[in-house]
Amino acid sequence: MPNIGGRSRRRGRPFCVWGESASGRGRQIVSKPNPRNANGSRYRKGRAALRARGEPCWICRAFGRAGDIDYSLPARHPYSFELDHLVPISKGGDPYDPRNQAATHRCCNEWRGNRSVEEVMAIARGHDAAPRPPRASSVQGSVSREW
Repeated sequence: MPNIGGRSRRRGRPFCVWGESASGRGRQIVSKPNPRNANGSRYRKGRAALRARGEPCWICRAFGRAGDIDYSLPARHPYSFELDHLVPISKGGDPYDPRNQAATHRCCNEWRGNRSVEEVMAIARGHDAAPRPPRASSVQGSVSREW
């Protein structure tokens, strides 16, 4: 049974999504390659090279923390090493480019999601990435206090 709209159970298998068939028979399940698993050996080599450099977590460093990563922790531990793509793959980043890869803790990478580097740096500086609307009290005359 296909895994519709989710991760494949086997490495390198494509995602299955609904789309137009090439034969023109209407909508059916169409395979879409997953860029994270399409070439596993290239990804693993990049991950091994980044692990060998022993760099600290770039997100922790942005927030002023030491960011030391214990590379001996098991993969599912929150503070274990994880490869982070600076330009998220979902936003067009190259999963194999070494300039797009950085070391992070697993929990930091999960917190980041697909935020851009600029958004993370703005949050680290204490500013929101997206400007907030002005408060009602700061906009004079816009809120009536007369009931």
